[in-house]
Amino acid sequence: VGIYEESFMAMLAYFFNMNGTIRESAKRFATGSVLSMDIGASTTDLAVVQNMQYLEKSGQTYKTGGNIARDLLTNYFRGEYGFDVPAEMAELAMAEGRIQMGNTYQDCSEEVNKAKKEFAAQIVEQIQTYFRMINVPIQTIRAIVVSGGGSMESFYIGDDGQEVHTSKPISDFITEELNKVCPGVVVEQFAS
Repeated sequence: VGIYEESFMAMLAYFFNMNGTIRESAKRFATGSVLSMDIGASTTDLAVVQNMQYLEKSGQTYKTGGNIARDLLTNYFRGEYGFDVPAEMAELAMAEGRIQMGNTYQDCSEEVNKAKKEFAAQIVEQIQTYFRMINVPIQTIRAIVVSGGGSMESFYIGDDGQEVHTSKPISDFITEELNKVCPGVVVEQFAS
């Protein structure tokens, strides 16, 4: 039995099919360094793979997850509506980009985008510290593979049965922030 970090396991799923063959979409990153970032509700797990092999001691867990973006959204709601939105209601608002107010829904996609952007800035700041700690320059990373439930886009199903997309995935906001620090790093969203 072997135990590996969640982000490393997500990276294995990114690189390999169930039969052990390399996924066609991942072949372009088979050489060089790739960061796996698994964003959960309460943590973000990081691991580096070099030439498709796990870089020993690169697995780290940070106590920063999607709940941070939810809490930021709750703070925006408190300022906008003057009451504390329950956590479940804020999570639904984060997932859908709208908040129920009586029998109607209020669009809150702007606030969701703001919360995701602020969360992405926090993650990128922590990533820079992480790379210094593992002694790998961020400029040598070819790609960052973002996975996990905390990284999803916001949407809901409208009355007509169609998906209404209200906010980009957190990986898009992370890409924007990373490109300020290190242009050229590819950020890919992966549903593991």
